[in-house]
Amino acid sequence: MIRPPVESNSGLAAVLRGVVADFQHVSGADIVSIFLYEESTHTYYAPFATGQPQESLLDSLTDMHEQLGRYLADERQGKVPDELGVHQYGSTVWLTATRRRLFIRRYQVQSTIGLPLLTGDRLLGLVYLNYRTRERAPDDNRLRELERKATTAAGLVQAALEGAERAALDGLSRLTSLLTTPVGDARTDAKELRRLLSI
Repeated sequence: MIRPPVESNSGLAAVLRGVVADFQHVSGADIVSIFLYEESTHTYYAPFATGQPQESLLDSLTDMHEQLGRYLADERQGKVPDELGVHQYGSTVWLTATRRRLFIRRYQVQSTIGLPLLTGDRLLGLVYLNYRTRERAPDDNRLRELERKATTAAGLVQAALEGAERAALDGLSRLTSLLTTPVGDARTDAKELRRLLSI
């Protein structure tokens, strides 16, 4: 079971950190990373990881954007093969486009597992598990458990995204109300206005 956030309103970042920590605990992976995905804009965002420096996460995010951009350009021109393979655009694009439940790539010294975070048909993001040695990579039973964890994690991420969206809309509504109230009106709270504008 994925650990719930410390507080119910702890936010998206806490949920993502919890998902990464739990995947690392259960999988035994050396590096665990998560990237969220916004389908409407084809954008990866909110990278979190354990076992690697933050700057390498940002490099990965840049690579992911470039790979997806190349894929989308080829798709518009009708150049994408019917049978999309990992080797054509990279694992991130393959997971994003095919939404397969699992991706496994093994090298002589490393194994990488990719899991999509899906709620229904909506892709919320990707989780990558990297192992420095193939021997540490999970067997079939553990892989099935990790797939179930990805489904649970997708539900937690979806709830956190919905909470963040509600909070943003509530703040926007209150800000609009404060900005449209006449200056000097008793309903205008200058401290709250400053707080909302700083978000």
